Amino acid sequence: MSDLDLRTRVLLYLYSTRNIVATALALAGPALLFAGVFRDYWLAITFGLYAVGWLVTPPPRVVDIDLTQALSIDAL
Repeated sequence: MSDLDLRTRVLLYLYSTRNIVATALALAGPALLFAGVFRDYWLAITFGLYAVGWLVTPPPRVVDIDLTQALSIDAL
């Protein structure tokens, strides 16, 4: 993955399952703020929710590109 340019690497992260789950969970922070559940430390809570979402989501599976090119569609 080191041969990818920065733009491609950023896009891969933005579309990753980890980022999507973490962002969805982090949206609960401002929602709770607007609902009046808490007023202080909402930004820290939002960052914490993002971190929790990122940590509980399993890492992406790495597929060996050489292996997938060597096998046929039926074998996969």
